[in-house]
Amino acid sequence: MRYPMLSGVNKRHEGTFEFRGLNLSPKTRQGEFFRLVNISLDKYPNMSVRKLRGKIATLTDGAVIGGNNSGVAWIDNGKLYYNGQAIDGLPTINVQANTQITAFGAYLLVTPDNLYYNTINPADKGTMAVSNASTGSVQYLLSRRDGVDYSTENMTVSASAPDNPANGDYWINTSGDTDILMQYSELSGAWAQIPTVYTKIKATGIGAGLKEYDGVKISGVAAASGTDPRLASELGELNGSKIVYGASDDYIIVVGILRSVYTQTSGTVTIKRDIPTMDYVCVSQNRLWGCRYGQQGADGNIVNEIYASKLGDFKNFAVFMGVSTDSYAAGVGQDGNFTGAVNHLGYPLFFKESCIYKVYGNQPKNFQINDTVCAGVKDGAHRSMAIVNETLYYLNRNGEFVGYDGAMPYSVSMAFADKRFNSAVSGQYINYYYTAAKAEGDTQATIYVFDTKRMLWTSEDSGDIKGFYTSGGEIYAIIDGAVYAMNGKAGTVKNEAIEWIAESGVFGWDNPEQKYTQRFNLRIKTGQTKYTDEQPPKPIEQRIELFIEYDSSGEWEKQGSEGYGSSRRGTLMIPVRPRRCDHYRIRISGTSEIEVYSIDFLGMTGGDGRGYI
Repeated sequence: MRYPMLSGVNKRHEGTFEFRGLNLSPKTRQGEFFRLVNISLDKYPNMSVRKLRGKIATLTDGAVIGGNNSGVAWIDNGKLYYNGQAIDGLPTINVQANTQITAFGAYLLVTPDNLYYNTINPADKGTMAVSNASTGSVQYLLSRRDGVDYSTENMTVSASAPDNPANGDYWINTSGDTDILMQYSELSGAWAQIPTVYTKIKATGIGAGLKEYDGVKISGVAAASGTDPRLASELGELNGSKIVYGASDDYIIVVGILRSVYTQTSGTVTIKRDIPTMDYVCVSQNRLWGCRYGQQGADGNIVNEIYASKLGDFKNFAVFMGVSTDSYAAGVGQDGNFTGAVNHLGYPLFFKESCIYKVYGNQPKNFQINDTVCAGVKDGAHRSMAIVNETLYYLNRNGEFVGYDGAMPYSVSMAFADKRFNSAVSGQYINYYYTAAKAEGDTQATIYVFDTKRMLWTSEDSGDIKGFYTSGGEIYAIIDGAVYAMNGKAGTVKNEAIEWIAESGVFGWDNPEQKYTQRFNLRIKTGQTKYTDEQPPKPIEQRIELFIEYDSSGEWEKQGSEGYGSSRRGTLMIPVRPRRCDHYRIRISGTSEIEVYSIDFLGMTGGDGRGYI
């Protein structure tokens, strides 16, 4: 008798031996996961759990984080804090969407409130702008640049030269359209014009906060009716933009000539050192740079401009003396709001949603602004900019994360498939780009971490995240009303269980046959037993669980779990009750430390569901 030949069972043996991070595409590759919670890339190619965080401070109304290489700063309830200490003596900060803490040498600058704080000399703090107004009489008199006035000198005011002058005598020549100050030289026997003449403006408190070479705007200087017309004109010329050549609390010295001493007893004289309204700022080439689209100042002019401070002086934006250290301002052509500013590779960059402006040059006479038309920073996402290993990453106008190395932006959002984000705040740590991003419908931001070296994404947890800042080899963040050191290198590290999840993509799309899963082998390494901080200490639960979802049912069926109380390295075998399915997904989850080397699964294939095998 002849018997039919029977086909053997088709056994499948597959495994994931390299952790390849997050992938939200409908079809993931081996080693990629569709959902990750509190998973790190630190142990690549193994999958591991993120580190415990160190709590630095609890905030009342924390909003902005920044700092410098020596410490971290934040704003809480309108007050600036640096390394945990409140900075008293500054005005209350009006936190806005574009509020920034920017490092300028040892200084921290808070814009657009325009405050400064010297982290080395804490007494050096205040407002960048100055506005002084006279409260009594104001005196105007000719002065040397060093502040010594001419009142004690032998001076003649006339249309013709004085007779029998002595060496060093002064003469204000009034014969022309403008008065000219001259000095007699006995050696040459002639009168020589003094090329630059200065006027001292004296009043109580009129020069407070000002210094040599500040750029100021003077208003309110006026002569009473009946004053000599030429003197009244000379007084009027003191109004407008001026350079300060000397200052003390009760006087300033500016360029100007007066034919006589004059005292103003009515009206108010105002001396202002203004800071332009700037949407976003950055520090580059020892200057504070900024940009503005919209109304500028009290006069209401509509501008579309880029600004640079005087070299080495963030308090001066109106110094134009024709030298290399001058301030700078220029208009640009592209319409629309500015969306961010950053120093990248030594060049100031300014973003709009439609372009990138890059400033070349090293002094005002050779500054050149070039624009690149491309997808710039998304409006409202200026905090998404962070530089990792000389590449700038940001959220663009299309809701995608991109990298920019100085040429053209390129997408790094492939792992997110068609998911688009509305907002993001970001930071840099070693090779990682940290970002907390929200998509349409999200109530909280999720922390995603991009390994720029391996081009892999992972994700941690979600929360109300205001920003990131890196200082002293650690990255800090404001999360749910507290400042945390993300890697536990600072602050109070609380021993607690970290809940972690790793959900795979769909297995089985590659063939139409029915499948049976029999067993999963997890090659793992677990951490040492940890105890809570409470008294008496209790061991922190450590466990790992495995779930399967069959045929997109939406139900996760628990297949097995194991608890562990001490460090171990080896294979965890989880048998699975065989079940016929077309496709399936797996979820492994647990608490506390774990390192997954591989996930190996054993199964079989059956027929195609239509009677064929």
